Amino acid sequence: RRVHGGVALLQIEDSIERGRVDWSKVNLKGNKFKMLENCNYGVAIARDMQCVVVGIDGQNFAQGDLKKTLAILWQLMRKNVLQIIRSLRFEGRELSDDDVVAWANDKVAQSGKATRMTSFKDRSLSSSLFIIDLLAAIKPRAVDYALVTPGATDEEKVLNAKYAIGVARKMGAMVFLIQEDIVEVNPKLLLTFIGALMSLK
Repeated sequence: RRVHGGVALLQIEDSIERGRVDWSKVNLKGNKFKMLENCNYGVAIARDMQCVVVGIDGQNFAQGDLKKTLAILWQLMRKNVLQIIRSLRFEGRELSDDDVVAWANDKVAQSGKATRMTSFKDRSLSSSLFIIDLLAAIKPRAVDYALVTPGATDEEKVLNAKYAIGVARKMGAMVFLIQEDIVEVNPKLLLTFIGALMSLK
């Protein structure tokens, strides 16, 4: 009900950009028309926050359209993770992609593992083995290597990616990519994924 009533969307938006929502305009109680006003307001704010909302309106939220609801929530989550990454500092300056790569490699190396990544376009990431080693380096007890495959076949890669995402979520990381994003080596999403892990340290 909170999602369909628009309140949850507004709370998420306000948590990402404090003060973005004028709560005096929000109907915390009321009939479906009042709730629709909330949904329209939430979509308008998402647009102001540079989310792509073409073909999406408050009615989609009010009616529980899962696909269109997730389309906006995914963009808001991505925005939040990028903010987290930008808030991190490396030697007093804003983090670069290379800094995140270096941090991940150092973390894995310190744990005694030999896997490495060269960039977020590194095709070896498709096996998830480096990511799993990174998760273990951050929290050793979080990973059960008996559940990890060699990552040689497409099926093994998918299994490893699913496992890595599950472990990351249990560790408290904000994860919004899916296994295909890892298997297909989506650089932008891998950056935000590993950046989210970096924020856990």
